[in-house]
Parts: sequence; structure tokens; C-alpha cells
Amino acid sequence: MISAGIGAALASARITHGIVESKSGRQAIKELKGIQWIPGAGQPDVTHWPDVFRRIRKAGKLVQIWGDGDVLDALCQQLGSAAGIVMLGKADVSREDDVRALLKRYHVEEE
Repeated sequence: MISAGIGAALASARITHGIVESKSGRQAIKELKGIQWIPGAGQPDVTHWPDVFRRIRKAGKLVQIWGDGDVLDALCQQLGSAAGIVMLGKADVSREDDVRALLKRYHVEEE
């Protein structure tokens, strides 16, 4: 089993989902540590929304996404780094080596 050690970090973080709002909205709530961005049915996937992620990060919030290594790689290329990105995803056990390589690439230590 692979544990990326982010559970403890997320345990104290309050993450919400929904529309990215103006500074007077969710981005301005101090207690809110992150925003989950889900584009919605019929919309392009998360790699087509770098401006949204820039706004979230500029507000000092974590960005929570659902995806795989390709999604994370694309976002990091668009945003310049993986800083502030919390990625959730799944992979078949047959891809364990790929998952380990992804964790290593982003300097995530296994527990």
C-alpha cells in the first residue's frame, strides 16, 4: 500500500468545492484552506482551466483536483509547479510502479 503522507495535512485543512468566486466570496474566507475545482458536466477537464487555478493559488488557497499523473503533469507545466495542489486519484494495482514514479517525481515520500 502506498501512503503519500498527505492525510495529516488534509486533516487540518478545510476544503470546499463549487464556483470560484470573487475576493468577497469563498476565496476570502480565512478558515477555508482549499478549493476543489470540478469543471462540471460537459465542460473541458481540469487541464483547461489554468486561470482558475492561478486565481485560487493567488488567494493563498490549496487547489484540490481529481486526476492522474498526466493531469498533474499538465497542470504543473501550466502553473510552473505543484505547489498548493492536492490531487486525488486512483490507479489499478498493476500500475503500482507508475504511481511510485509519480510520487518520486513530485518528491512525495512514502510512509
